[in-house]
Amino acid sequence: MLYLRKMKFSEEELNKLKTEYDGYLWTAIDIHRGIITAGDEYLADLRDFLLMKRSKPEDILCAGLNLETGEIFYPVLINRRNPYVKKDGIPDVFRERVDTLMRYFFEYIPNYQEERNRPRYSNKPTPLSFN
Repeated sequence: MLYLRKMKFSEEELNKLKTEYDGYLWTAIDIHRGIITAGDEYLADLRDFLLMKRSKPEDILCAGLNLETGEIFYPVLINRRNPYVKKDGIPDVFRERVDTLMRYFFEYIPNYQEERNRPRYSNKPTPLSFN
């Protein structure tokens, strides 16, 4: 099921997503408008859905979210379509905005709200990165 949201996910929806996607969820976020799409297996489909809803390509970032720990992963290839993303990675301003939006949308993830000062994104390269 594909979700397009400006509101928080409820606990029931999170439990449904955990069982349906085995605890790992792909998301695409419009960081300017504060809209998230989640619940598809392909990041390109999530990104295209936001583009159909009149989001600008430079405002869209894709991220993976571990629903058990709240850790955020940034795939390299799909985010390279954003003109502001360079070869060395996603700018920290975008990471902070995505982290803030993820905390808002996925408030009911256990232990996700406790450590606000610790960044939840991973600096490890993904297997598909060519850096």
